[in-house]
Amino acid sequence: MKIVLGIVATAALALAMGGCGSSSEGDDGFGSEPDLAGAHARFDHPDGTFSSGNAASILDRGTEGSSSAEGLNFGAPTGSGSSTTTKSVGLHVLDATSGRSSPFNCNAFTSGQQTGSCTCPGGGSIDYALRTDGGAGASRSAVMKIRMNACASADSLIDGTEYLDIRTDTTDQQHPVFSLLLVVDAQVTHAGVSKHIDLQSRYSNGAAEIAVKVDDGWVVVSIKSSSNGESGSWTIRDKNGSWTCTVDSGHGSCTSDKGETKAF
Repeated sequence: MKIVLGIVATAALALAMGGCGSSSEGDDGFGSEPDLAGAHARFDHPDGTFSSGNAASILDRGTEGSSSAEGLNFGAPTGSGSSTTTKSVGLHVLDATSGRSSPFNCNAFTSGQQTGSCTCPGGGSIDYALRTDGGAGASRSAVMKIRMNACASADSLIDGTEYLDIRTDTTDQQHPVFSLLLVVDAQVTHAGVSKHIDLQSRYSNGAAEIAVKVDDGWVVVSIKSSSNGESGSWTIRDKNGSWTCTVDSGHGSCTSDKGETKAF
């Protein structure tokens, strides 16, 4: 997904900015944050069941979640002279401090302030707060909180919150690990159409996945290719293992890592 472009640079930048200290939850005006540890656990250990009965619904919701993530992408307004690459609001704000082109004017963040406000390209604003672990070891973490206040760019308008939980582990210098968890609760209006987005997505180990709620817990969906949910291929992880599914004209077949098959 486009929303995870620049993950390595994002992780390095956010952690570097917090290297001189850390801020604690609750002192930044954002109040309680979502259960980020619980969200990570859904990706690490899915506890729901993927079945022939819920396969179509899971793939539909996984595709919808991917579309929702794309809906959070922000490009620069026409004629702004900024990069037209689409990224989430959080990644664009981080770009503003790294010398990359960004449509956001974020002097507070550029000057190193861990809390502050930024002006959105087409009007409105965001409030942000960066919390880091303050450490300097091989394993580092940072949480960036963003509150979007009628934040506009081109024909998009976003109200709501976005949390980026960034983790790095460079214990193995040959195989460093970077991950970014994105938790969003926002109302997005694009080209006059408004939609509520409730999204949990994680980029880790080179793959982007979306958590989907089912009757007995959560499963995780990774879209390999898709055409409006009617055709394409997906990978689903549940409490019993992983499944690779292929859909053609709304009918699908899935094979598990144990050789089991399902059709729907």
